[in-house]
Amino acid sequence: MVLVPADIALRDWPERAQRAGLTTIALHPFPTEVMSFIRSEDGQRFLEKCRTLGIQVEYELHAMHELLPRELFAGDPSLFRMNESGERTPDANLCISSERALEIVAKNALTVSRVLRPTTGRYFLWGDDGMPYCRCPSCADLSDSDQALILENRLLEALLTEDPEARVAHLAYARTLEHPRRIRPERGIFLEFAPINRRYDFPLSSNEVTEQRHHLEKLDANLKVFGTEGAQALEYWLDASRFSSWKRPAVKIPFDLKVFAEDVATYGSLGIRHITTFSVWIDNEYIARYGDPPLREYGQTLLNWRKRK
Repeated sequence: MVLVPADIALRDWPERAQRAGLTTIALHPFPTEVMSFIRSEDGQRFLEKCRTLGIQVEYELHAMHELLPRELFAGDPSLFRMNESGERTPDANLCISSERALEIVAKNALTVSRVLRPTTGRYFLWGDDGMPYCRCPSCADLSDSDQALILENRLLEALLTEDPEARVAHLAYARTLEHPRRIRPERGIFLEFAPINRRYDFPLSSNEVTEQRHHLEKLDANLKVFGTEGAQALEYWLDASRFSSWKRPAVKIPFDLKVFAEDVATYGSLGIRHITTFSVWIDNEYIARYGDPPLREYGQTLLNWRKRK
């Protein structure tokens, strides 16, 4: 599951995950917010429960706004991306051709990793949420996916200096859903595929739905670049925030067990062995309004598929 710190106000989340047969809880969305939680008494209690119950902990983070602090723009705009109008802007991400920008990002990633050290060795330090990369003359021939991969390769190099088991995710999502064409992943980069714009009333394998065919084509192309080793599907089957269009109060999750089971089979048939879902806003308020979410069905379906294989 992928949660935000506020969801952990539902204090038995680790127990719920264990009862459902799940292996991992990841925290989201930004480094400072998650570090603040982890340093708190509630955060330490959460980590201790996960240790006791054998639940792994990861951190899936939109990190770039913090790894390259925006206040640096006033002193050196060249660190930051150029937009389509030819203007440097601190609105998102970085200039991937700036060596100094990459150095700053790598240094700050190490600082974050000392607090948010995943128990699995897998790091998720994504670009800014759905935002573009650089269009300066030095970057213009590189797609957003290529630029993201340059960054991820550099993050991996830095993290390996302090964590020999480090691996880094390449997030295929929104502007980076296309596969990289010019840059190759270093060993230790794995694919994370997040089809946020797919439909959930049809399985991903449906030939009837354009969105599903589009996403499967993108997944196939990415797997040809990254391979299946470590590849993860980051889904939204239980994401109350997404189904609520990120507006409170949350709606009840329209979980379709048949669609979910077919999706698991599709991912499994492609060689993907890591599957997770955003479960944001499954908190005390959600439980009070709708009762327990279908965690057992979610976990049991994953377990049953694995046993068949």
